[in-house]
Amino acid sequence: MLACRAAMSIAEAAHALWLVTDSIGERCAAAAGLHSTDRVGTRIGRAESAGGGLRALLNHRTDDLGEPAPDLVQCWSVRMLAAARAAFGKRVLPRCALLARPPLHSGKSARDSRALDDTTLLTLDLMSREAWAPLASSGRGALRMRDNIRLAPAPPLPKRCPADASISRKRAREALGLEDADVAVLLLADPPAAADAMRFAFQIGLQHVGGVRIVGLLPRGTTNARRGDRFVAGHGRRWGTLASALPIESLIAAADVSVWDAPDDGKPTSGATLLCASLAAGVPVVAAAHPIAQAMLSALPECLARDASTRAVASRLFDFASDGALRTRVRASALALVSGMRERDLYRRTQLALWRERANVPIIRPGLPIPPALALAVV
Repeated sequence: MLACRAAMSIAEAAHALWLVTDSIGERCAAAAGLHSTDRVGTRIGRAESAGGGLRALLNHRTDDLGEPAPDLVQCWSVRMLAAARAAFGKRVLPRCALLARPPLHSGKSARDSRALDDTTLLTLDLMSREAWAPLASSGRGALRMRDNIRLAPAPPLPKRCPADASISRKRAREALGLEDADVAVLLLADPPAAADAMRFAFQIGLQHVGGVRIVGLLPRGTTNARRGDRFVAGHGRRWGTLASALPIESLIAAADVSVWDAPDDGKPTSGATLLCASLAAGVPVVAAAHPIAQAMLSALPECLARDASTRAVASRLFDFASDGALRTRVRASALALVSGMRERDLYRRTQLALWRERANVPIIRPGLPIPPALALAVV
């Protein structure tokens, strides 16, 4: 949703947001700053089953309301690519997609390969491109090389209106019941099921042993949530972990430090988008040693753990949790880093270039001949 919001701020395109979700999901999207023009219902966990609803919505808008058909469809997951292909066919409406993190499951899937076929793909890091390339290539007899998957840095999220107090630090901490003395540590997870609540509870417990008054925050829906709760309860609840359904930006606003983890299997808890969102909010990130984090945090070496083990991440986290001056110093460096990314604006420029290419939009280049049809349009 955050990457979608960044893309919808591209002024050179006209956007219509179609959500495939229920009313709860629509409220979550609105809380993230995404206000839909239409919503299509689907079975829980089966977004690809929404093809019929999307096709009916397109027909209604074009036939009954007389609105023009979209030039292309931008999807934000493989499941939505499958739904778009089922709804609009393989080539009737060109399809683009952002794959914001490596796939959660290893191995090839015929369903995913079919969804990715004849789609213009964009990833935010080299590891994600490498991981998706075999699936994206299989539909073409492995002729589609990894270099055909485009690459752009994570989007520095557009700043919210200053008057929007819903994501202010004070309001966010009050909503979670945090006190001023609490050091809040947020586990970045997208989707939540990619993170291990038990591993995080152990990392937070090591901070308590070191004498830090600490509270762990994590999005609701993480793996091993009950085991994590039992682990905390078994130690007399001397430290706290709190699973919340609040929007991720509210959780980031409430946090003093974020954790970007990559368990021993090498699969990260999120892609680069949440890592960038935390830095943009001035919240330092403690990251496991991993190619995505190492590329993103090369200018902030203090944030990187020595490896991806539980104890290495917990050790680096202790430096930040126990040292407010370190957090302040890294916060300033993080904001400067993201400010430079906003000025370069590479994500939105790349996304717009892909849209123009896929929609076959002609671009006038100064000094080059202008076709007669375009010359009339310019006049």
